[in-house]
Amino acid sequence: MNTGRIIICVVSLLGTLCLYGQIDLDSLNQLAQSSSADSIKVAAYNAAANELAFIKPDSGAEVARIAIVKSKKSGLVFHTAKGFQNLGLSFHVRGMLDSARKYYLISLPLLIQVKDSLGIAGLYNNIGVTYNQQGDFPRSLEYYQQSLDIKLALGQIAASAKTLNNIGVIYFDQKDFDRAMTYYQRALELDETMENSEGLSRTLGNIGLTYLEKGNDSLALKYYLQSYQLIRSVGNCRTTYSINGVGQAFSKLKMYDSAKYYLKKALDKARDCNEAVIQTSALLELGNIGMEEKRMKVAEALLLESELIARNNGLKTHLKDASQKLYEFYKKTGQAAKALSKLETAFALQDSLFNDDLTAQLTTMELEYSFQQERDSLNFARKSEIMEYDSKIERQNFIQVITGLILLLAVIFIFIIYRYYRLKNNANLKLTEKNLQISEALEEREVLLQEVHHR
Repeated sequence: MNTGRIIICVVSLLGTLCLYGQIDLDSLNQLAQSSSADSIKVAAYNAAANELAFIKPDSGAEVARIAIVKSKKSGLVFHTAKGFQNLGLSFHVRGMLDSARKYYLISLPLLIQVKDSLGIAGLYNNIGVTYNQQGDFPRSLEYYQQSLDIKLALGQIAASAKTLNNIGVIYFDQKDFDRAMTYYQRALELDETMENSEGLSRTLGNIGLTYLEKGNDSLALKYYLQSYQLIRSVGNCRTTYSINGVGQAFSKLKMYDSAKYYLKKALDKARDCNEAVIQTSALLELGNIGMEEKRMKVAEALLLESELIARNNGLKTHLKDASQKLYEFYKKTGQAAKALSKLETAFALQDSLFNDDLTAQLTTMELEYSFQQERDSLNFARKSEIMEYDSKIERQNFIQVITGLILLLAVIFIFIIYRYYRLKNNANLKLTEKNLQISEALEEREVLLQEVHHR
């Protein structure tokens, strides 16, 4: 179902400057040129680089490099780290994920050096996003979890909700909608505690898309409308996701007038923001509605534009969906040759996507296996600890018993020696006494004998 890409949050400048059109670039440039303080000057360049990364990535990269050179020269480690982060962000927005990750990883040890815990968590999140977008889900989840651990430890509730959404996207991409929903619901609970409108809008939109993929169109509409109501006042490019979702849900419910209103609004906003995914998604659904309403020329033009945008931006799934819908259109209008051509394109893309899906499924199996092994290892470690503890207790008990026996034997031995000593001593006393008696008797006898001789 071609409903538009689910939101993945990328962190920039401590997560505070993610919005389009939020900063006056001319004022920042003027501040950078006029300020005498190096730190203020470099901070201004970094803020401009961050903003430009979303709307003019090439210019954003150039300004980020200026910030890096100037901050290095002044020994401003924190601003150097932010410069590399913004440089990575400019590549990330353009889909150059290896380059983005390269600069994120250069920034990371610098942030560790200055002990910017929240910045480190943001980089872990962004690195996780690059791996997610490349289909390396185990590594993506590893970095997301590190990011989440830091954010929770710091009490960063809103930031934690963003990462929980990102983890949900991993399972959404694997079509494990129930598990994805579990993470979105956890994110929703955190967003509600903070009364975070933008965070709530993002999470509600992800829940809406998940219900749309599960075929529960009424619930999808409910959540998309809530998402849009929360963010409509912001007036930036983030509203395109929610607006498109509302239009998609109305279309699935065959409420075409409402669907066209929101889809056209999403399309105009996406064109202004250069968001290819929302453009091709909205155009495809508008073309489908045109077919349902028998407005064939309008439908064909919309479907062909959707196909072109998808092809130019390498959006395989959207291109397959557009080719499939064009096949249905040409078949219905009796254009057999064009229908066959589009069907062949759709089949070729389906084979490619099947291989991608198979790789993703195998990756998911690997992910689950890794988690199971980790759980088994932890359980084994706990069991080993318990067994080792029990063994220690048994050894301690054994030692105590032996010690007790030895002490008892020692007491008995001492008692025996003492008794022997007493008996021997008594015997010696008696012997001495008898010897004394004998000696006295002998002396008396000698006296008697002497008296006898005298007589």
